[in-house]
Amino acid sequence: MDDLSWRVEDFDRSVIERDADLAGSLLSDDFALVVTEPAPRTMSRERWLAVLRDYAVTEWTVLDRETYVAGACALVLSRVDMVATVLGADRSGLFTTSDLWLRHSDGGWYAHRRISTPGSAGHIAGMVPG
Repeated sequence: MDDLSWRVEDFDRSVIERDADLAGSLLSDDFALVVTEPAPRTMSRERWLAVLRDYAVTEWTVLDRETYVAGACALVLSRVDMVATVLGADRSGLFTTSDLWLRHSDGGWYAHRRISTPGSAGHIAGMVPG
């Protein structure tokens, strides 16, 4: 699990520092970023690594993080408050990320998917207030 913890921290650091080389060493070949709002959209590994250079993160605070491991699969749930722009657009706010990590045959953990949901996206059509 320690290896996974370090790799999760390195994944955060790769985003904050715009380090595509570090990020590339943490991602599986079929990694994809899935953004869930306003509708699910998927960005390939190659595109995400290219766009990473255009992330400008000035604040990154992990509010909560929980890790669940089952064999060669791990789910890391995080709530992150960030101040950032991506490709010149403001992406500041609270995000929930669900990262699926897989242990490969070399024994290392690699991020397979990052599912990112903005926490301040507003009302979702069809949802009934509780």
